[in-house]
Amino acid sequence: MESVTNPPSEEKQQALITRARRKFLAGVGADERNAYLDKIYREARENQRELGIDDPCPNLKVEKLLVTKETAAKLLGFWADIADKGMRLNSEARDLIRRIRARAAVRFEIEQGFNTYNRDPKIETIKKILADINTGDWQFTGQPVIIDEHGNVVDSQNRLISIYLSGIPCWILFVRGVSSDVFYTIDRWAKARTVQDTLQHMNVQHSRPISAAIRLYFEYENGFMGNVSAYGYNLDSREGGCFYEKYEKVLQESYRAVGHMKEFSLGSTGTNVFLHYIFSKESQELAGAFMRAMESDVIALPPNHPIRMLRTKIDFLNKSRMKRELKRPKIVAALTIKAWNAIVKGTELKYLNWGYDRETPENFPSVSSVTVKYSEMAERLISRFGLNYSEDDDELAFG
Repeated sequence: MESVTNPPSEEKQQALITRARRKFLAGVGADERNAYLDKIYREARENQRELGIDDPCPNLKVEKLLVTKETAAKLLGFWADIADKGMRLNSEARDLIRRIRARAAVRFEIEQGFNTYNRDPKIETIKKILADINTGDWQFTGQPVIIDEHGNVVDSQNRLISIYLSGIPCWILFVRGVSSDVFYTIDRWAKARTVQDTLQHMNVQHSRPISAAIRLYFEYENGFMGNVSAYGYNLDSREGGCFYEKYEKVLQESYRAVGHMKEFSLGSTGTNVFLHYIFSKESQELAGAFMRAMESDVIALPPNHPIRMLRTKIDFLNKSRMKRELKRPKIVAALTIKAWNAIVKGTELKYLNWGYDRETPENFPSVSSVTVKYSEMAERLISRFGLNYSEDDDELAFG
């Protein structure tokens, strides 16, 4: 009697095919490999035609160019003059701009630059690339500089800056003609674009504090404010950009209301913008008065007045070893919201703390709603400190 052999499972068949393919590729030379790759490419193009899928970048151009210092300078022209446009950069970035200008071989106008919308350069990355170029360890890897359909450099500016600083020509692959939307998705799984990067791309004024405020708002709305040392909500840069576009006017109004406040007289500027924004959703009038009161001489206020208690707490943290807590925006936000709630309710405070570090942590406070009629304490605050937003303001739309 003949024995019946069961056929291998589909999974095993696929494993056998993969093993055979690897064995084939391992035993062939460069010519055979390239011929095999050409066959795969042809099959891929045929699949595209059969499926009827449009090419997202029909005008894509790929070129390998020898990039000199002058070429890099022209591509980085706008970035090198960015300090004149009033954008906030950290000290290392400003120092790098000064170095670029000091060593400039050519003078170029702003409109010649193509790095209009990129994010701030990464100083440590530039140092590493520069070291490789100067020691002769730089190699052409095929990793491209990406330029979108409008001619903007959207990726790999750090290599261009390194080539400029070294003055040594390097071969670079350029990919031109990709959609401008790729800015939001490049490096999403590694050094992802942040909300601030997106706002800078949109030419938003005060992008740093406003992006910080947007991030805090999403933490607050999604219930992640209890973790003071980390952000829990995975805010996509595109989502943050869309939020700004929808509520641009009120976010800029909130910045104007608190942007002049001394850093950490309450919280950071970004924290203060967030607080003014969520308070303004309840009452623009009271939010403006509250923030102005925080800058005033609180000695004239009663000892247990919420504003005086908050200022006393902030001053104590500023002068103590716990100053690091002022740099934790969620702690500052919780204390400020508690003071706001007390004013809305018209009650004094015996103490002002947030027990996030207790054995049973205290929940993050919610902002109390302002009823039709203000409390007497709120009315006195408005009467004394007035409004703090533009006179031509109309009704603002909030999220």
